[in-house]
Amino acid sequence: MLKELGKYKDNLGSILLGDEYILHFLLGDTSGKSDEAIAAEAQKHIQPHLYMEPTEAEPACYIFLETAVTKTTSTMKTMKIVIQPVCHKDILTVQNSSAGYYGTRYDLLAERIEELLYPSDKTLLRQRQKEFGIGLPELQSVETFTGGLWIGRTMTYLVPDFR
Repeated sequence: MLKELGKYKDNLGSILLGDEYILHFLLGDTSGKSDEAIAAEAQKHIQPHLYMEPTEAEPACYIFLETAVTKTTSTMKTMKIVIQPVCHKDILTVQNSSAGYYGTRYDLLAERIEELLYPSDKTLLRQRQKEFGIGLPELQSVETFTGGLWIGRTMTYLVPDFR
């Protein structure tokens, strides 16, 4: 019953690492870097937990992922997905944001994450439904996260799945 906890994080991580906008919002300009170097750097910024070392003072952005089981029946369970885009206070603004994204860097990350979970392309939408339980993750709440020099969003989703 708990095998999906890690599987959901792996699926989310793969989706995020495969998106050029996420990579740009996390890493900034990557021109001149190899695909391998970009992927290695991006993996440092997408973590399968909600823990961040509080003494980390290097301005950067991260996406933290966590999963849990919130309710079970004899045949079903409800999976909770928490996604937390977090940025250092010194790099909140984005110059010349592309593709109609608005707000701070963590707002841009949150908006793009939601677009990736709910793609407008029907083929991609069907693929997402297969990656996460029965249907798509349903957004339950969006909260502001603050911690020292860091600020971001805590996005909580629920998705039904077979037990």
